[in-house]
Amino acid sequence: MSSTFTTSLVSGAAAGCTVDLVLYPLDTIKTRLQAPAGFWRSGGFKGVYAGIGSVLMGSAPSGNARAISRWWGGGGAAIWAECSVL
Repeated sequence: MSSTFTTSLVSGAAAGCTVDLVLYPLDTIKTRLQAPAGFWRSGGFKGVYAGIGSVLMGSAPSGNARAISRWWGGGGAAIWAECSVL
């Protein structure tokens, strides 16, 4: 296994987990703001990270899949060039 492949795996997992750690509580707060019962009755700011473990279990493999597809495809620049042609 080459070092660029391993780097892609690690960086993909880190990127996927970082995105979910940042955005998960924001999504929870947004959902509670939209709840018919109201923000405070739906839980307010308590437990905004409840359930994050199962989300992280899926975000690391998802980030890996994206990073590996870019690695096999020749990098992000090649993918964007193909998309702009379409």
